[in-house]
Amino acid sequence: MVTVRVFLAIAVAKQWELYQMDVHNAFLHGDFEEEVFMKLPPGLHKGQPGEACKLRKSLYELRQAPRCWFLKLSSALKKIWLCSIMLGLFSFYSQQNGVQLNVLVYVDDLIVFGNDHEAITQFKTYLNLAYSVHILSQFMQNPQIEHWEAAIRVVRYLKGSPGQDVLNVDGNLTCKHTLAGPSDLNYPALSAVFPEDKKVTTVTIHRTVTNVGPPTSKYHVVISQFNGVDVKVEPSVLSFTKKNQKLSYKVTFTTKSRQTAPQAGALIWKDGVHKVRSPVIITWLTPL
Repeated sequence: MVTVRVFLAIAVAKQWELYQMDVHNAFLHGDFEEEVFMKLPPGLHKGQPGEACKLRKSLYELRQAPRCWFLKLSSALKKIWLCSIMLGLFSFYSQQNGVQLNVLVYVDDLIVFGNDHEAITQFKTYLNLAYSVHILSQFMQNPQIEHWEAAIRVVRYLKGSPGQDVLNVDGNLTCKHTLAGPSDLNYPALSAVFPEDKKVTTVTIHRTVTNVGPPTSKYHVVISQFNGVDVKVEPSVLSFTKKNQKLSYKVTFTTKSRQTAPQAGALIWKDGVHKVRSPVIITWLTPL
């Protein structure tokens, strides 16, 4: 622990701010570079004899887990211009325009210190945001109200903090595709967010679906009942003529009366045999 003592002594001598951070379930965040399989865990429905689970993330007790975790962490830190050095412990530092930031990493513990309060605060916020988005992404397939409310809080924070924590390292990056709004990302779930401006009473979301069932099939949509809003799906029937065919539809949300709490429901597409459910959440933002 000589390295820790040396860095702590430097921070005290220079009267720098110093913080300790802990990463929860650190080894579960690592990504595998090779294929790793495990036996089916107890309670999981067994398939054919000899079947196994292919791991996408590392687990505790695996030999690769510490290395996978560190590679994930170091990749994230280097994206925000932290260079790495090895001094017994892994150390990352950044020095730009007189601002110095240092990060010591020991397994899942981080010591953060430097000579600029704002730089330290932005670094801590960057890690908190990355963790929040990582957790929220696990519920994309079937989000509940609490998940949407958490996502709205993250978005509203970013809206109120322009220029912080979301970095475009290469200013020349371009995108060939355009979206009418964030809700047009082709996720299974639909999120209609009405802004603070009460003059905005309509939100439209587009989706594209692929037929993975019988080549010829026809799906009718059933819409949940929502308080304070009318929901219209066009077209209300999707008629597929071949497998893997793609069809698009749009959903229009029209406010009748703004609600104080989010409304949750779903669109369910039925063909008489199959049901395909798309969760829906409707939120009315209130002024900060």
